Amino acid sequence: MIWTPQMMLTNSVKKIDRISEDWHAVSVTDLGRCFYYIGNVFTSSCDVDVTFYPWDKQTCSFEFMPANYDPSKIKLSPSKREVLLNHFSGNGAWDLVSTGVKTQLGDYMVLFEIEKSRC
Repeated sequence: MIWTPQMMLTNSVKKIDRISEDWHAVSVTDLGRCFYYIGNVFTSSCDVDVTFYPWDKQTCSFEFMPANYDPSKIKLSPSKREVLLNHFSGNGAWDLVSTGVKTQLGDYMVLFEIEKSRC
């Protein structure tokens, strides 16, 4: 048995709700480091700046943080600096320019950023 924190998407289009499920996987290395894999389909919102439409670029983020835990008791650290694109599929309206992963709030929140430009 291993404890996993309940996570939430803070900028969800729908209500903010816990997204963790019992079936999500945790991998533990020989050094005791845990990797928590959350898989789901998320709907998020982001501000759009159309000043340079139709040649605009937009950056959107998915903001994840633990639900109802003391920030001094938990520290999140991404294993990669870029978003994994294993399940990415493009579309005809936008090109993927770059991705990034970073922490905020003293390693209590993880942001997955996607920069896209209009085709």
